[in-house]
Amino acid sequence: MKAEDWKKVTDSLPEAKYGPASSDVLIHIVNEDGDYVIRVGIYDYHQDSWLTSRGWIDESYETVTHWMPLVLPEKE
Repeated sequence: MKAEDWKKVTDSLPEAKYGPASSDVLIHIVNEDGDYVIRVGIYDYHQDSWLTSRGWIDESYETVTHWMPLVLPEKE
């Protein structure tokens, strides 16, 4: 994973792969206190929002700034 692998959400969003939803991607989230966290999430084009295992991103408290595809290990 390199810094240049991250994509700004203002530049692009992950491709819809499963109906209106993307496949799993890593997302960079910044909350209103300026703290950040990396989570696995999907982008849902019907909801126009991000979904993680913790639920929908509450845009009044958290902002997704960047995303990148998950890169899985190669099979041996």
